[in-house]
Amino acid sequence: MSVPRLLIRADAGPVVGAGHVVRCLALAQGWREAGGDVMLLASAETAPLFPRFRAEGAEVRVQDAPTGGAIDAARTLEVAAAWGAGRLVVDGYQFAREYRSAVAAGPVPLLLIDDNGQAGEVDADWVLDQNLHTTPTDYAGATERVRLLLGSAYVLLRRDFRDAGPSPRDHRSPPRRLVLTFGGGDAFDWTGRVLAALEPVAAPDWAVTAVVGPANPRREELETLVAAQGRAWQVRSDVADMAALLRDADLVVGAAGSTLWEVAFLGVPTLALAVADNQRKGLAECARRGLVRSLGWHVDTTPAAIARAVEALAADPEARVAMAAAGRATIDGHGVSRVVSAMLEGEPTSTPGHRGGRDDRVS
Repeated sequence: MSVPRLLIRADAGPVVGAGHVVRCLALAQGWREAGGDVMLLASAETAPLFPRFRAEGAEVRVQDAPTGGAIDAARTLEVAAAWGAGRLVVDGYQFAREYRSAVAAGPVPLLLIDDNGQAGEVDADWVLDQNLHTTPTDYAGATERVRLLLGSAYVLLRRDFRDAGPSPRDHRSPPRRLVLTFGGGDAFDWTGRVLAALEPVAAPDWAVTAVVGPANPRREELETLVAAQGRAWQVRSDVADMAALLRDADLVVGAAGSTLWEVAFLGVPTLALAVADNQRKGLAECARRGLVRSLGWHVDTTPAAIARAVEALAADPEARVAMAAAGRATIDGHGVSRVVSAMLEGEPTSTPGHRGGRDDRVS
């Protein structure tokens, strides 16, 4: 079967973060593995992530129209037609209903990646929402053409995570290697604030690695902070071996974005903070199912409270073991192949409410 070309429209930046583009990268990898060409159409702010797509053999083009409106939609369809795209992916809350309606009415079958039913009444060929709490009711206003791909069976994991596989450790030993990862932009500087709060409570043998995303402008400040602490801690940016870094961690502290799925698959105990409103429901459900411990909504907590939560989890081996097991049982790592297969099943069919693999293997 000839695999059609895939055009991805998504952006990254200090405000929108990197999560939308990173999960599209996972889909791009799967599409390339299936034998299809890929192009990313993105804003200039997304440039730090362009090399990752090019490394996969994907093309990259800058979308210089104002994001998310009618002009953006028209130019997206123009690029799709000129390049010969056979499938279109759109991921981002900045793409308004006007944009979505325009591209959905175009000739290219459309996958809309969404969270929490935020898209509301949608018209697309597929809607992908990988959150555990999402149900078909959240998309009750979808048109008859929409096929719903909902739940953890469709989690988009990048190849390095899929290849790494779950960590073999049982996490009963006291944690030593901690990783902080607060997203691509970390607009509220939780990395620096948590680093400072951890320093007085950290055990002498803790090795803390703070991961700085490509859209984070504070790398030098964070390096200065770590140097002043005088510990063998480090700040890393543009991490090429993120899967290996997280797999080797004893404990992860970070934002409740795509990293939740990565650490769950790897089976690494995690404390997560909702730093964007769209993360709140997903984090609450992940915590309810035992995949993570929730640090809550970032407005309602403090660095000191987070440091105390880290201390508490570090002292609770049974909780860490249970958390790792719940994550591994929930995310099986085959989400990318399921999404690619769904998009390649010929012309989209009308199966409203179809869920494929459900995320109810853990309840």
